Amino acid sequence: MDGPRVDRPAEIAELVRGVAAVGAGALLPEVFAAPAPGMPEYQSATALAVYAARELGAGRALPEPVPLYLRRPDAEVPKNYKTVLPA
Repeated sequence: MDGPRVDRPAEIAELVRGVAAVGAGALLPEVFAAPAPGMPEYQSATALAVYAARELGAGRALPEPVPLYLRRPDAEVPKNYKTVLPA
């Protein structure tokens, strides 16, 4: 894997074939492998809290949270400004 990006499943199928997935990826069993035993099919706040509690309970530190924006932005700088006043 070379990092996060936005692609259609068919475009990355060979790169991720056999990689376990949760969430939307789990809906594409022909591309992604089933989640590992004990892992939830879909991530939820509860699943993340359980994971955090197990890690902290075992004395392991949690990774520093880092924002990960995978969606292209909706907002764009206008290319041409509209005239507001009549000519």
